[in-house]
Amino acid sequence: MAWKLYYYDEVIQDIKEARKWYHEQQEGLDKWFADDVKISINRLQKNPINYEVKYRNIRVAYCAIFPYA
Repeated sequence: MAWKLYYYDEVIQDIKEARKWYHEQQEGLDKWFADDVKISINRLQKNPINYEVKYRNIRVAYCAIFPYA
């Protein structure tokens, strides 16, 4: 069973800015970053109990490749 995730507006904006930055560094890197973020979100959604609570009721999943959470 997948859990419902809620995002703050700042999260979406931050991901967009990070993706733009990676694109500016190297063409195609932004897509690799986006895929890594999607995989991390899917892992978190499928099994949120595996991730520690960082702030009140907010759980954080780290990307496997990029230094991003």
